[in-house]
Amino acid sequence: MKLVELRGHNKPSLWAIVDDEDYDRVIEAGPWRRRVQSNTTYSQRSVFIDGRHTTQMLHNFITDWNMVDHIDHDGLNNQRSNLRRATRSQNNHNQRPRYGGTSQYKGVSLYKQRGKWFALLRIDGRLIYLGLFDDEVEAALAYDRHARIEFGEFAYLNFPDL
Repeated sequence: MKLVELRGHNKPSLWAIVDDEDYDRVIEAGPWRRRVQSNTTYSQRSVFIDGRHTTQMLHNFITDWNMVDHIDHDGLNNQRSNLRRATRSQNNHNQRPRYGGTSQYKGVSLYKQRGKWFALLRIDGRLIYLGLFDDEVEAALAYDRHARIEFGEFAYLNFPDL
């Protein structure tokens, strides 16, 4: 593995990880910059395609896939063993919980009027109600059980070791 420097305006350098066999091609195609998206930092570069400027993500450059999922959720780890082809839906299933919600767990929210926790799963744009629970952890475990069945290897689990 090798490190690729990501430049940022008046910011300390960050480093992306790539495989040895991709390093020379990545360096020649640079410079690469940081991009923060949904609380994850990624690597990108500016390119000129079809008469206009656009950006290209490092993971797309390496794999030549339209949609890429980082297995370990680290957008700077662009080793091929950490990248897998995914649909947009599969990529969404593997996202971490969003900040600012009522629960620290994915798929769980507080039902304030009753002082209880409920679990939801989104499948093909539809919300599936999984139940109402006295305990936040119980709701998170219910989410995990259903996510494991519905999303398989792409499921982001609140308790992956259980």
